[in-house]
Amino acid sequence: MASVAKGFRYSDYLSLAGRRAADIEKMSPRARKAYLHRQLHEVEAQIGSMVDRLTADAEEASEVFAGPEQLLSEQRWSSLFDLGYLMAEREALAEAIDRL
Repeated sequence: MASVAKGFRYSDYLSLAGRRAADIEKMSPRARKAYLHRQLHEVEAQIGSMVDRLTADAEEASEVFAGPEQLLSEQRWSSLFDLGYLMAEREALAEAIDRL
């Protein structure tokens, strides 16, 4: 999964996706729908992976006293923002598929 790979940055992903947007417009409606379904499945897998990781981190923190600095770490905030982005992307993909 790309979301758990070290060094993965969503900005790089977005720039690649932006370059491919012109190709998507040239696809037939059937191919476009298949492409969007595949993207939707990938996003849902990333969401599931991120939720599992955040849940495991929360359970680990509850077993051992975690101070405020651990609960509000930069990595945790980053994961929460990425999760919000992925959920918005999932909604946008679902809407696009429904419109086709």
